[in-house]
Amino acid sequence: MEKILRIGTTDDLQISSAAIRIKSLLDEKKVICELIFLKPEPGSLVHNMMTRAILENKIDTYSVDLSTQGIFTYNSSVIPTAIYERTDPGECFILKENILSSDLNSSNNSIKIGIHTMLQKSQIEDIFTGILSTYLNGTEVKKNEVIIPADLDGILISKSMYFQNKEKFISYKYIGLNPKEVIPLPGHGVMACLCHRENINARKVLNLIHQRSLVSVANIERKVLSMAGREYKDRLGVYCISDHLGYFHVYAVVCDPFIKISVSQSISSGLAEKVYQKLLN
Repeated sequence: MEKILRIGTTDDLQISSAAIRIKSLLDEKKVICELIFLKPEPGSLVHNMMTRAILENKIDTYSVDLSTQGIFTYNSSVIPTAIYERTDPGECFILKENILSSDLNSSNNSIKIGIHTMLQKSQIEDIFTGILSTYLNGTEVKKNEVIIPADLDGILISKSMYFQNKEKFISYKYIGLNPKEVIPLPGHGVMACLCHRENINARKVLNLIHQRSLVSVANIERKVLSMAGREYKDRLGVYCISDHLGYFHVYAVVCDPFIKISVSQSISSGLAEKVYQKLLN
């Protein structure tokens, strides 16, 4: 039987999980799909490999979290085509069993937490008085294994990483953080299918799972970063939601210097500009 859509996958956990999710959504729409496994090349970046596969017509699409899809460095022929869901935006603590949640807020403690970015460091140290953060050197969830160094009490990772590996965290404590308080990178948790801008058939098929309600919030978050510029890609957090009345609420933070704001209005037009002006001007 003819395959209608070729979905790229690899051994990267996020990409492989997303590929299965896309296929499941399209199965419900009676679309015939094929998962195409691509073996990572030594030394190459996974997203570069997947993009190249689209350009070489080996696959029609693959999925990314928009916080990882570069605004400043990307191939203009491969574009986000369908936003199909927002999953678990924000961060979480993974703590060793002997650490209590109350310890994080006690100024008498120095709970050592491994972090990856200045954005994470500035926010958790502002909120949690009992935390002493330290940058990780290779500590990560990789190939379904979790490694927390002996000299640390826990690590800060994305909620999506936790839920994709939940069975691997049985011996640890999970504390989810509100993305309105510990604000993630723009587009965090927004899952989008990328495909070639000239692949009209794939774009029509992917439109079947496109969630238009997520477009405005994703665009607002990413536009603030685009206006701020490349130097803020690891220093700026933006999280936008829309409520049942249609109002948009944006929570934003920048570090060095540390500034945290929130802005609300009834329409999306001009909101990114208002956030940028209040945060960086």
